[in-house]
Amino acid sequence: MNENLLKHLPKDAQNVVANAFKHMKIAEEEIAAAKQRYPTKAVQLHNSFKLLCPPETFAKYTGELYRAHAKELLQRIARGKDLSLATRAELCIALSETSLLAPLRNDLYCFYSQCFRAVFPKKYGEVFKGWPSRPSFKGALKELKQKLQRKFQSKRGIGLDEKRSNESKKKGRKSHVTQSL
Repeated sequence: MNENLLKHLPKDAQNVVANAFKHMKIAEEEIAAAKQRYPTKAVQLHNSFKLLCPPETFAKYTGELYRAHAKELLQRIARGKDLSLATRAELCIALSETSLLAPLRNDLYCFYSQCFRAVFPKKYGEVFKGWPSRPSFKGALKELKQKLQRKFQSKRGIGLDEKRSNESKKKGRKSHVTQSL
């Protein structure tokens, strides 16, 4: 990114453009790393850049949070999983913002700490040290994950399914989210 070009933009626009370039760089780094981890899916991963476009909510959060988001989406692409479900990074944002409005009940707090640990493994001990984190019943966190991932579902990858479904019907195959990325 050319710093001289940014100087000519209004201050607000400078921040938006700088943030966009930061996210683009992270996306490119994570795509390159994912191609190393999943060499048989390199073509799909290479073509996934547009699916890594961060939601607006990421603008005010760290690049580290977006990196976890991109990494999880790339893992889903490589494994053929649903891209529309909220990532742990997106759930961290939702639960963090919810916690500012009202305290999280025990199971939500436990789930938030679990998401936070996955996204920020090095910072987890600093933030959640000494806090209880035991769910109210076995399976509570799995149930919450399913419910919240659907509640905060995004539209990324939507439309690809219909196209792939039609292509798959012609070829006599089952539709899959990442077959023709």
